[in-house]
Amino acid sequence: MHPTECTFTASGFRREEFDHFMSIARELGIKVDCAVSSSGKTATVHVSDMPDVQDAETMRTRRAGRPSKGVVLPHDSIFNNETTCAEYLAWQQNHSVEEGMRQLGLKRTTYFRRLNSIKKAVEEAERLNAGRKKKGMKPLCPLLVHVR
Repeated sequence: MHPTECTFTASGFRREEFDHFMSIARELGIKVDCAVSSSGKTATVHVSDMPDVQDAETMRTRRAGRPSKGVVLPHDSIFNNETTCAEYLAWQQNHSVEEGMRQLGLKRTTYFRRLNSIKKAVEEAERLNAGRKKKGMKPLCPLLVHVR
């Protein structure tokens, strides 16, 4: 988070609402200093340590809904908890969508969503493994059960 500052003058406010705003801002970790005029009609507010645009967007779209269960393999699946995503994609090339859905225990829409996630996981691992190979590090192998 990059430090950001803002100073503004507030007027025509109700004191209770203004105090409520200040308490919410402080609960969010934003430093708020306020100087109310002697008449009580205006206030100069100094706000610091505000999140930058990228951090604010991350907080706004924090995916607060129900978390994905990921791939939970059925008991009769030919795959197990140690099957890599690359192994699944190799198998999937020679089998139908219906077989893939049955082996992963997923409905059609969810199957294609997970298939895209599996492909992205393999692509990301390949990208990272290129750099790891140069450094002599062990390659990454994403597992099927870790895909969300």
